[in-house]
This record gives sequence, structure tokens and C-alpha cells, in this order.
Amino acid sequence: MLCAALLGCEAKNPAQFNAEVALQSRIAQIAAQANGAAPAAVDPDTRLDGAKAGPGLRLTVLYTLVNPEANGVSTGTFEAVLAPTVKKGSCANPDLRSLIDQGVVVVLEYRDLRGALIGTINVDRGTCGAK
Repeated sequence: MLCAALLGCEAKNPAQFNAEVALQSRIAQIAAQANGAAPAAVDPDTRLDGAKAGPGLRLTVLYTLVNPEANGVSTGTFEAVLAPTVKKGSCANPDLRSLIDQGVVVVLEYRDLRGALIGTINVDRGTCGAK
């Protein structure tokens, strides 16, 4: 069986495999759309820099916080200051939520203007309350 040898899909039935491939394709489309729009101001403090699809059911969205210090955000305060709001907003966003409910992990990476990582947030079914 070529599928099992190349993709390790022996544990999945064909319908499940096809659904996952379709979802991966959708993730790639979303990443391409984000990359086509980037860079773009999300709000006065946040810039969308792009997105990456994969591996698997993962969508990584890349942001820059243009003035993190003014809002009290640093690598030390990121989890307490920004993460709860971002998680709540991601779970409430109907477009993201539909992906999350299908098993996609949405990874949100935040960097400063120098490109240094401030923090990363993973949003998944557990974050949003599984459906």
C-alpha cells in the first residue's frame, strides 16, 4: 500500500485521510492569503507579518508588536498581559474556531521590531473547549 509506505496513513480510513488532506489544503490557502496581505496593521499595536502552513494540521501566524513596552508587554509579562486576551479572541473568531474545532492548532508568534521573539501562543481544542 503506497499510502501507508509514503505517508504513514495506515491508521486512518480513506475518508479521514481525505478530510485531513483537504483541511491541510485549506490551511495552506489561509497562509497564502495572509502572506499576500502582509505586512498589514491589525490594530495600532500589532502588525501581521505572514503565516506558515504545517506541519500537519498547524497554522502559524506571525505578528510584530510595534510598541510592546508602551503596553507593558515583554517576554516576562507576555503570558499574563497578552496571552489571555489573544486566546479568548482566537476562540471567539468564527473563522479560526471552525479550524480549531476540526483539530487545527493555531500558533500565534509575536516578535518585537528587532525580530526577537516575545512570545508564542498555541490555540487548540483544549484552549477553546472541545466541540
